[in-house]
Amino acid sequence: MGAAFVRWGSPFSSLVASTVLVITPVGTWLLYTGDLTVSGFLLFVVIGPAYPVPLVTVFQRMVALPMLAAGATAIETEFAADPDTGSHRATGTRTRVPGDLRPIAVDFDSVSFSHEPGLEVLHNLSFHVPAGSVTAIVGDSGAGKSTVIEMIAGFHTPDSGKIRLGGRAVDEMEPGELSRHVAAVFQKPYLIAGSIRDNICLARPDADDATVAAVAHAAAVDGFVEGLPEGLETVLGESGAGLSGGQRQRIAIARALLADRPVLLLDEATAATDPDNEAAVHRGLNELTRGRTVIVVAHRLHTIRHADNVIVLDGGTVAEQGTHDELIARGGRYAVLWGAHTVPADVAAGRAGTTRPDHGAGMRREDQL
Repeated sequence: MGAAFVRWGSPFSSLVASTVLVITPVGTWLLYTGDLTVSGFLLFVVIGPAYPVPLVTVFQRMVALPMLAAGATAIETEFAADPDTGSHRATGTRTRVPGDLRPIAVDFDSVSFSHEPGLEVLHNLSFHVPAGSVTAIVGDSGAGKSTVIEMIAGFHTPDSGKIRLGGRAVDEMEPGELSRHVAAVFQKPYLIAGSIRDNICLARPDADDATVAAVAHAAAVDGFVEGLPEGLETVLGESGAGLSGGQRQRIAIARALLADRPVLLLDEATAATDPDNEAAVHRGLNELTRGRTVIVVAHRLHTIRHADNVIVLDGGTVAEQGTHDELIARGGRYAVLWGAHTVPADVAAGRAGTTRPDHGAGMRREDQL
């Protein structure tokens, strides 16, 4: 029956929707014979096409249902074949606990990539991210920062070269295997229509309340959830409708923390978060990502001052790399970016008659990504 709707539903919907093709000639004939007034004819021409809209909607849903059912079946089959919830389905016993995964290194080996032929985004890019380190990737817009993150997550395949996680090439891993190694938070995270808890627990639906509460606190989700009548059970609209951009980002960070992967990718993950909550998120990330391999893309350079390594991209390749202090001392591309980052804020603070706070002063490396 579903196949029949797919085959015949769409053509029938088009036929029903084309009522104006019926109304116009019939109405013209009735108008010509004097059985219909001009005002009546215009009324049917204007209102007539709206009558079949509910029927067309029903048929469109009937066409979509078999496709949705097939997709749901495929998802269930994938989950059954490759469970990734952190527990055995049959016994419900934990196979691991947060914090017991071995951190792994990330390597780019002469990687080149183009979104379109002739428009190379990354050119012969090579760098090494040690296991358990915090590495920041910075550069101008269009330098390839987000593309690097997307390639580690498996969204793109290199035109040439290799990307390795723990010595294994990403393009040789199955999607399920790669997802067990990498968790990512992007600037515009995707949330499902469901409760806040459902969104946090996507990767581990069996997580207990204490674990969920811990990651919610680490990502500063509890800061706004406590003000909601239903708390974590508050139901969101599609794509997190009803929440601000910063709140959606914090939920996505909590989800990534709960997934508990050895590699955590953060692509402008706190760009929409206000400074106070951003600082709280960084403290939480420090606590729950200790020993993990963290790669962060940031435009707010004060947030990566104490990273173990800063990689500066320019034109899809590494312009320079080192710690914040080393790069500032060299006076190269990073020093220019740092100057452009700090001067506008200093000017704004001076106009307001205030002193701009040093976001990194007095803070240890582990207190800030």
